[in-house]
Amino acid sequence: FSGAVAANIFYAALLFLFVWQVSKNIDDDVARLQTPLVKQEMTARNWWADGWETLPPERIVLGSAAARRFNFQVAASLESLEEMLTGHGWETVESADWRWLIRALNPDPDISSLPLVPRSFDGRSEDLLLRQNLPGDGRLRAIRFWDSGIRLTPDNTVVYLVLVSEEQLVQRFRFFSYWRTVPLTENEVPPADQLFPGLDATRTGTDLMLLREKP
Repeated sequence: FSGAVAANIFYAALLFLFVWQVSKNIDDDVARLQTPLVKQEMTARNWWADGWETLPPERIVLGSAAARRFNFQVAASLESLEEMLTGHGWETVESADWRWLIRALNPDPDISSLPLVPRSFDGRSEDLLLRQNLPGDGRLRAIRFWDSGIRLTPDNTVVYLVLVSEEQLVQRFRFFSYWRTVPLTENEVPPADQLFPGLDATRTGTDLMLLREKP
């Protein structure tokens, strides 16, 4: 009888069961932790005129402006928005799960090996997250969509709150890596007609722009 062999078998089986349980239940566990979405109705005309002002301008109160201030409010289907962006070089980001921590400990991370971590708004993660590589090492641009809860009548169109940011790869203590959001100037935010071709756009008098599907 070898105690070392028995211990290795025990710990390997324990690790396998842990990984299996986490992989099986993580989606349900995360869903239970998310805040329920509160839905409200608003006419499309009122939202376009001044109803947009009732929506939050930022996703959080604290933190850097680069990671909190919304750039767009968009009234369109999520499928059409994703199709527009992927047709212009954006890539849909895979969901970051418990394996993200293992990837973050990679001593030699790069853009392809370290996934973006979801960010929350009102207790909920993004409904859609896409990325676009930028020139230079360890730089990419991210665009995040959150359901605002607003439904425009009469078509029940969802209004999404959109944040565009630049992410830089940062390594701490030579073994832990993560993406850090850095400020984007107004000139660095891609124009609305490049991100969402075919949508009506209007500026609100602030840094925020409104976009909607054409009648």
